Order: sequence, then C-alpha cells, then structure tokens
Amino acid sequence: MRKDRETEQERGQRDRARERIERQSKRKDRKTEQEKGQRDRAKERTERQSKREDRETEQEKGQRDRARERTERQSKRKDREAEQEKGQRIRARERNRETEQEKGLRERARERDRARERTERRSKRTG
Repeated sequence: MRKDRETEQERGQRDRARERIERQSKRKDRKTEQEKGQRDRAKERTERQSKREDRETEQEKGQRDRARERTERQSKRKDREAEQEKGQRIRARERNRETEQEKGLRERARERDRARERTERRSKRTG
C-alpha cells in the first residue's frame, strides 16, 4: 500500500514535471515564433528601405543627368551666341575698315580736286 502510494506520488510528480516541461516547451516555441516574426518584419523593413533608397538614388541620378544636360545645352547656346557676337564684331570691324578706306579715298580725291582747281586757277592767271 505504501509502495502504491509512492508510486502514485511518483506518477503525479512525473506528470507534473512532464506538464511543466510541455508548458516551457510551448512557451519557448511561442517565443521562437515571435522572434522569427520580428526578424522577418525587420528583414522586410530593411528590404523596403533599401528599395526606397535605390529609387531615391535613381531619381537623384536622373536629376543630376538632367541638370548636366541642361548645363551642356546652356553652355552650347552661350558658345553659339559668343561665336555670333564675335562674327558680328569682325564684320563691324571690316565695315569700319572699309569705311575708313573709303573715307581715305574720298579725302585723297578731294585733295586731287583742290589741287586741280588750284592748278587751273594758276594757269588762268598766268594764261
């Protein structure tokens, strides 16, 4: 009878120990699942952030490319305008030079005319 009682006690202890172990195991499993969920969510968050950063990087690259292209177009336009202005200055200088030459020719022609008139007057006086 005493042996049966001990056996009952032992059986009860074993049952309680087994139940305790099962509860601990379930608790550990739940904790592991929570940790796994946290890791998964953190991984997803990291992936979303990485994609966002990639998109932003692409947008920034696009902005830089467009800014560089705009700068190049402006530079080419300024170069063309400078060339046009240079051409205009050269043509104006040539026109001025021609005008100066023409002025010189006209001046010499006037001098010749005056000289001829003086000569004619002298010849009229002497003749």
